[in-house]
Amino acid sequence: MTVHFAMGEQFWIMGQMAVDIFMLVLLAILLNLFRRDRGRMARSGELNMPSERLLEEMKQISASLEKNLKEKRELTGNIVRELETLLSDAKDASLQLEVLLNTWHKTETAGKSGPSDTERLKKSAKVLSEKGLSMKEIAKRLNIPMGELELMLKL
Repeated sequence: MTVHFAMGEQFWIMGQMAVDIFMLVLLAILLNLFRRDRGRMARSGELNMPSERLLEEMKQISASLEKNLKEKRELTGNIVRELETLLSDAKDASLQLEVLLNTWHKTETAGKSGPSDTERLKKSAKVLSEKGLSMKEIAKRLNIPMGELELMLKL
């Protein structure tokens, strides 16, 4: 059995040596091909061309992305400005509706016992003042003189 084991071991070593020799020959062939191709590319100036083309493509893509980003920023800015305008208009409309509601309430309750017109105006003025409107805007919305509004809010 020892002889048979030694033969198998020798066969395995010989096979391994054959594979190693084959790998060395293949490596030598590849190195030779690489040197030949590299020399040819260096002589013709093609070695730097792929990297130059790649760099140029990267610059073009960068410029395109920058342009797209600028357009997106402009669109976003326009949308934000439009939304701010719409929000401002909605606030104005809300305040006008509140004034109209107060005016309507006045006409509905006319002749009934309850708060006087002055008290309702005072209440409306306070509500509008709490919402952040200036004295001038409140006087305009309630259609009363500025001095009267000031007096009304002080009392």
